Amino acid sequence: MPEDQPLFSTKPIVEEKPKRRSPRRAAAQSKKTTISANKKEMNDSLAAIYQDGSGKIPDMKEIAIKKTRPLLRLITIVILGGAALAVLAWTGYIFTPSNRFPEDKIALEIHGPDHLGLGATSTYYITYKNTYSEALKDATLNIYYPAGFAFTDSSPSADNSGHNEWHIGNIPAGEGGAITVEGKNYGTLNEEESWRVFLNYKPTNFNSDLQKAATLTTVIDSSPFSLSVSGPDKASLGADVEYSFNVKNDGDWAPDSLQLSPVLPANFTISSSTPALDKNNRWSFSLLSGKGTTSTTAALLKSLTFKVKGKFGDSEDKTSSIKGVLSLPTTPTKPSYQIAVAEIASELVKNDLSYNMAINGSVNDSDSQPDDILNITLHLKNTNAKDIKNVSVALALDSPSVKRQSILKWPEIVDQSDGTIQGEQVSDDVRRGTITWNSKKIPALAKVKSNDEINIDVRLPIKSGKDFDLNAIKNSKILATSQLTFTDQTGAEHTINANPITITLNSDFKFENRDAVSTDSNGKEQHAVAWVITNSFHALKNIEISADAYGDVSFVPGSVAAGTVDFAPDTKKITWKIAELPESVDVANAAFTITLNQKNPTQNTLLSKVHVQAEDAVTGKKLDFMAEEVALTN
Repeated sequence: MPEDQPLFSTKPIVEEKPKRRSPRRAAAQSKKTTISANKKEMNDSLAAIYQDGSGKIPDMKEIAIKKTRPLLRLITIVILGGAALAVLAWTGYIFTPSNRFPEDKIALEIHGPDHLGLGATSTYYITYKNTYSEALKDATLNIYYPAGFAFTDSSPSADNSGHNEWHIGNIPAGEGGAITVEGKNYGTLNEEESWRVFLNYKPTNFNSDLQKAATLTTVIDSSPFSLSVSGPDKASLGADVEYSFNVKNDGDWAPDSLQLSPVLPANFTISSSTPALDKNNRWSFSLLSGKGTTSTTAALLKSLTFKVKGKFGDSEDKTSSIKGVLSLPTTPTKPSYQIAVAEIASELVKNDLSYNMAINGSVNDSDSQPDDILNITLHLKNTNAKDIKNVSVALALDSPSVKRQSILKWPEIVDQSDGTIQGEQVSDDVRRGTITWNSKKIPALAKVKSNDEINIDVRLPIKSGKDFDLNAIKNSKILATSQLTFTDQTGAEHTINANPITITLNSDFKFENRDAVSTDSNGKEQHAVAWVITNSFHALKNIEISADAYGDVSFVPGSVAAGTVDFAPDTKKITWKIAELPESVDVANAAFTITLNQKNPTQNTLLSKVHVQAEDAVTGKKLDFMAEEVALTN
């Protein structure tokens, strides 16, 4: 059938009435009729197959029948197959072992002890050999030492200041060499470190830089130093308890410096330490006898003991752990090595007695300023079913001092119970004042019955810059602690402590809102406003003072001693900002004028309360308070 002829006709087949013909012709006509019927049946079947969902039959002329070309297909297969074989052959040529450098022909090894003692000297041997048939050129050996390894010597000497690089040069076939390195070992106990050695070289028959590597893992698992912690198995909440930390040296070596850090729980408050802990809450010391001596000239101390005394506060835990960490310090840029750890657990025993302290209404640490007043309340309640006797209460305040004078105004103390006051100079910068009360001062302390409550109130002012040299203060904190002792029914004496409170002394930053009222030439009420800040204790930064103006007003800026003053017409907000105010600047002010264009009879306020914010540059504390507003005249 020609390609452009349809497979079937979509026109209906019309049967004609047969004419009278000869038998032969009639037979031919019968045969034609049968073929026509078969064709119709085929057309109907194809139509049923190809018609779409709407019953339409596509134009079959658009269906192309693709002819196959066996010769072209064969040529394509031959070409692709040949290309694949070529790729496989090329890949095999490159990656065949005979075309790679035999790395096993270069031997590099490191030998030496892998388990070490702290501070011990050890020697390591690095060997290399070229068993290849060709020489190696431009060979260089580099060593990356473990953290804590202190290099002392090598043979041959290294070619750089870091003592870890050797320029070997050419290594003939079948030859090699060795490098010996000696040093001391420091580090944290049981912490693995690694030696890493690299041999860089170039074979004479390869135009490539190659590298061989070797490693050795080491660990410091022994130390001449040991640490132990001792203390009570049980500790009563609020009662004094002492823990001892003992450092021993069983060896014949000691570094110039060691550090011991007590790790204390959050509910433990230190009252004293022997010797005194430094500002980082640790002891720095040496096991070498004599000041100014060195490890080569001084005698070794075999043992040292350190003590810390304090009290446990309330806690949900039934036991509490005290831990000590002994460290070997390194350079300021590197961490210390932890060389010993010890720990002890004490069972916490609660007392059936409630005793706490509040300062200015807070039982937690808080802030204050020079010229403020400390309102201190001590509260005692006997929650025990039995009475307690011979109760004694002590309140201690450690405050900054200059020339043995406290910043607290002890002569102006208000104490209705008239407790006994005693002063003590704790250090050059801290003076302690202690007030004690007993049954002679407060008769109710002789016997406190079950569920009885006793309050002791003290009012104590802080000196201002007018009567104290604030600039000479080196410590800006006041520490308040209180202790209560009593005798129970068995005659046993107990001591418990109230919650300690630290008061941070911030800048004596003050604000004053000044207002001078007048009438302008147009008869309008005019206010010349001056915002004044004073400060004589600690520098300030990020100062922001703001207020809102009310009514129909006009704003005219004036002089500003520091910073900038802005007025937002849409919100009528006035803002004065100062980035930094040094301690040497005692007073700063900003002036502006506000004119009331139209006075509202119901309006009583011109400026809202002033919001004052600043940051103490020494303590880092935020200062935030509200100052008085500016009122309108009646």
